[in-house]
Amino acid sequence: MVKKISLVNKENGNKKDPTTIKMVIKQYNNGSLYQIKWTKVRKFTMDFDITRNVYENKPHKIVFRGKRGLDEWGYDEILPLNQNQLQHEIFLFSQTTIIIHCSSIKIRKIEK
Repeated sequence: MVKKISLVNKENGNKKDPTTIKMVIKQYNNGSLYQIKWTKVRKFTMDFDITRNVYENKPHKIVFRGKRGLDEWGYDEILPLNQNQLQHEIFLFSQTTIIIHCSSIKIRKIEK
């Protein structure tokens, strides 16, 4: 489950690609919390639209009345863009896609 997303712009006039994105996720099977950090972000897109997160047999009824927000992490792909950049595509159960172009990705356990 995606718990939190934050975007930090450390612009000081000197640093190239100063944008960092941090996300906290909760692992579904044991409840552990992890932080994912993308640094030197050049592109960030997220196509969240809660009205797409509907039941298959009830196309106008939003799953869990929208109370799960972004919802669970379905799967992701990390691909090289060039020698210095990666593309991370994240697909959520809410049918949201997150795309991040960055220089590095770090994952660390923060709880449990």
